[in-house]
Amino acid sequence: TSKQMLLQSCSKSARSRLAHSLVACSLAAGSATYTLPRTCSTLGAALRAAEQSFARESVPEASLSAQHLLTRAAGFGNSRAALAQQLDEPLQDEVRTRFEDMCGQRLRRVPVQYILGDWDFHELTLSVAPPVLIPRPETEQLVELVLEAHGAARAAPLRFLDVGCGSGAIGLALLHKMQRADCVGLDIRSEATELATRNAEALGLAARYRAVLVAGGIAHFPSGESGAFDVIVSNPPYIPKADMATLEPEVVDHEDEGALCGGADGLDVVRQLLVAAPMQLRRDGPRAIWLEVDPSHPPLIEQIVTVEQPELGLDFVRSHDDQFGLLRFCELRWRG
Repeated sequence: TSKQMLLQSCSKSARSRLAHSLVACSLAAGSATYTLPRTCSTLGAALRAAEQSFARESVPEASLSAQHLLTRAAGFGNSRAALAQQLDEPLQDEVRTRFEDMCGQRLRRVPVQYILGDWDFHELTLSVAPPVLIPRPETEQLVELVLEAHGAARAAPLRFLDVGCGSGAIGLALLHKMQRADCVGLDIRSEATELATRNAEALGLAARYRAVLVAGGIAHFPSGESGAFDVIVSNPPYIPKADMATLEPEVVDHEDEGALCGGADGLDVVRQLLVAAPMQLRRDGPRAIWLEVDPSHPPLIEQIVTVEQPELGLDFVRSHDDQFGLLRFCELRWRG
């Protein structure tokens, strides 16, 4: 039954799968609005109709998309488990209207995250909005790695620098777990720094989080901050230019291409960051740099810091796999 299937899928991992699927698309010109069949008189019937419509139009994650949208339209917040218990309830007119509008957007391939306006990330619910990058599950792993590495110092007043902060996901997740830490987030888009600031305020972390708009490139750090940070974290644009053509065009249309594409080999911003990072780290701190990268990058980054530019004074500590067994994260340390 729909109720059993929905209950089985009600998990954080099911919610986060949508974030990994990169299913953002553009509105097709002249697309019609979506209307549920008039025979849909219950929440369950509306859910089944939307799932069928999504599947027919090859919308990715058809069932999961419909569940998330109806859960919100029916007033259950993010609790698909609550929706599963109410599928026999009548479909109220106002719920029908909200759900039809949401389904119309999804059929035009607007991502679920942007339709809902928020998404879960590492125990937090963050506001999300186009074109700011939607937080991915892999980046939750980056947070876990940083927490594991610096866990013994969770009570210490560590200072983080998040380069390319987007919605503020990484820095805010770290502050949520490290009560005396603070973070500066940098981004080149005002939409991102404004969104990160709103998220910090909503989560009660604004006193320890500051989002800064930087000009001239993401690795152009603001003046007055040199030598002020203990740990640098970054999920920079790292997709090689040639690989951008293999992504669904809809991803680039809705999410900021500047947060995705890292130039010819995907390392344009990473190279800038590696050059600039040592000047931002405190000599008496952990002097750590954590990066999320393309799986092809770890050996290239190791070569940059050991062979091509040893004068940077950076040690390549190790690389770490993501949940799919791909090399996804690099840990470096400035010798000081």
